[in-house]
Amino acid sequence: MLTVLQSGMARYSCVHYVLGPAGRIHDLLVGVFEPERFELIHDSPNYWVVRELPGQVSFDRLVTLEFLLDSGVDDNRIQVTCIAKNDALSLQRENYCRQVFDSVESIIKQLAPTSRKS
Repeated sequence: MLTVLQSGMARYSCVHYVLGPAGRIHDLLVGVFEPERFELIHDSPNYWVVRELPGQVSFDRLVTLEFLLDSGVDDNRIQVTCIAKNDALSLQRENYCRQVFDSVESIIKQLAPTSRKS
């Protein structure tokens, strides 16, 4: 899903239902992000935010990723919501923020191949 806000910010989001305890999913996803490329700016058991470090792309293209884990869905599944956003205008469907989002979404799918996209 793509939403372009009035400020020009691109946002992509997805929701997957993943099998397993929230703590394990949190640890696996946080462990995926390379410390030389992303910094963890908020970390709690059910919500965390990582931000791309400057140096690889221009400041307006830097991507911020938010993750929300909801274990209230049922006893066996965790709802994982991921939001990717940056300040660049998304004039093209295939843009940098979308590429980062697609990469993160594929990681979520690999962690739990039985996940179902909502």
